[in-house]
Amino acid sequence: MSRSVAPQFVLAVGAASAAVLGAAALLDVGDPRAGARAELERSAVTRASEVQLAWERLLRSPTPPAPALGLDLTFDPTVRDARFGATRATDGSAERSPLFDVLLDAAVAAGRSGDLGAALTAVEDALEREPDAARAAEAHLHAATWWSALGSPTEVDRHRRAIPPEATLEGTSVALLAALVAPIDAAAAAALLEGDTSPLPPPTDRAHVRGGRIEVTLDPWWQTFEDALAEAAPQSDWSAAFLRDERAASAVARAIGPVDDMPPDLWTFRDLGDGLVALRRSTDGVRALAVAREGLVSKLRVACEREVAPPFHLWLGAEEDLENDSRHVPLTVARPLTGLDVVHVVAHEDPDAVGRAEARRLALVRTALGALAVLVLVGSIVVARGLRRARRLTELRSTFVASVSHDLRTPTQAILLLAETLEQDRVATEASRTRYHREIRREAERLRRLVEDLLDGARVDRGDGARVDRRVVETETLLDDLESSMRERAERSGAALRMVRGRLPERLEVDPDGVRRAVWNLFENALLHGGGEDGAVEVTVEVRLSGGALEVTVTDDGPGVPARLREAIFEPFERVADRHERDGMQSDTGTGLGLAIVRALSRAHGGDARLEPSERGARFVATFPVIDEGEPVVGEGEPVVGEGEDVA
Repeated sequence: MSRSVAPQFVLAVGAASAAVLGAAALLDVGDPRAGARAELERSAVTRASEVQLAWERLLRSPTPPAPALGLDLTFDPTVRDARFGATRATDGSAERSPLFDVLLDAAVAAGRSGDLGAALTAVEDALEREPDAARAAEAHLHAATWWSALGSPTEVDRHRRAIPPEATLEGTSVALLAALVAPIDAAAAAALLEGDTSPLPPPTDRAHVRGGRIEVTLDPWWQTFEDALAEAAPQSDWSAAFLRDERAASAVARAIGPVDDMPPDLWTFRDLGDGLVALRRSTDGVRALAVAREGLVSKLRVACEREVAPPFHLWLGAEEDLENDSRHVPLTVARPLTGLDVVHVVAHEDPDAVGRAEARRLALVRTALGALAVLVLVGSIVVARGLRRARRLTELRSTFVASVSHDLRTPTQAILLLAETLEQDRVATEASRTRYHREIRREAERLRRLVEDLLDGARVDRGDGARVDRRVVETETLLDDLESSMRERAERSGAALRMVRGRLPERLEVDPDGVRRAVWNLFENALLHGGGEDGAVEVTVEVRLSGGALEVTVTDDGPGVPARLREAIFEPFERVADRHERDGMQSDTGTGLGLAIVRALSRAHGGDARLEPSERGARFVATFPVIDEGEPVVGEGEPVVGEGEDVA
């Protein structure tokens, strides 16, 4: 890639990159608040599903999902009632005796009235009538009861033995009822309860949960018999005889309802009264136990700690309770727990805060992209300008080398020619010899100034500044010598010089060579660029004391310097003619170091060099601090050293 294309290419690439970054900063990505809320909703749904999975894992655990309380039993779901075999009905095919019924009813009436003797006589008369077995068992039961009241155990035992084991009265074993007649025959009752007959009707036991326990309320009719027998024979296991465990299992089975559709090896829950019953079906049957609702919820919370982490919250409870608690929460996802009348809610109390944070992050990203676009564009401009300046400096250095070579060759050749003439003794008169020596000295001084300019230019280019050697000099001597050189140079160039001296001190503490070179460079610059429209060059040099500094002003009648270049012309290798050349104007042969050296020398003295606005031409001002206050000054407002004359 050529040097002329490189800056434009860098600028084009930088502009394109900045445009892409700017477009990315302005890209419409939708409302970040809506996106953040949608993401939160998806996250809440995911967490709700994870809670459900955690709950399912608890249900499949072999151990209860919550602390077990109260009764823990396993029952066969196919057995709904505790039964004791088939009830043997009394054979009613025998002919009933009407006289027996009359006599038995009379005996019962006499017994109720307290006439036990008449009652017993009537019963005995009835039994002689050969009644059927069921009615005879009832008569023997009444007789045993009345003899017990009369205190005759022998008669009581006789009538008990006369009752057949299979006889029932309204579904209840008559022999069992007779065993309860005092004195109670516990052995006979136990034998009857353990037999194959059905001594009592099916119990009406009820199961419910109370106080964290499964409680079974037994049939009071059954309980009466059990209590009486337990009091008579406490050593016997009446709980087993009356099938308490079987009856409790049957009561629980009736309370919890159907379990046919219950999944195997999975805990389910039924609400009985004021508590929960956990159920688990296996090949051995259905296991039932009371569980604490609070423990169940607590264990679920522990199981879901990882699934529901801040900023989400997990609520568990009845649906109506959670509706009251969560109706003011902006974001909730509620789902019922499998097999339990509990709802879990995954909630986020401030989803708008997440939306605001996303909006702030998007704004920061947009700002960063915009700032990056500006930086890329500015950087590309700076790099392009740097490349352009580097290319131009390369060209200027090449021109500088050529120009310096020419400038160095001229005084060198002049010195050699004059020295050769003197050496060959071709000078006829002493006056001519003196003139030749003066010319050699002038060309040597010119050569020395060129060398000093080159050295100072190198230091300025490195950023080191110029070197000065201050000493006290006579003001008049310094300015007279400088004016003489400038007038001689103006005569050779056909220019007009006007020298103006203001109020000046008798002596100056400066670097005389540095001041001379600085003023000479300003003067040379005016000669090169100060021509008017008619081509005539007129240069005015003013020297005066201002604020303790020597101030030198050089003015010409040339085209001047554009305002935008007033600082640029003080840069090394910067030439206005080069810029004009690009606009079709003729270039000069200057090196582009003169004004840079002027500023460097002025600043090395503690002053400065500047270009001041003027109506026509260019007006350069250089200052050189020279004396302290109180230094004697020659003259009182009039030029002291003198004013130069115009030279045509």
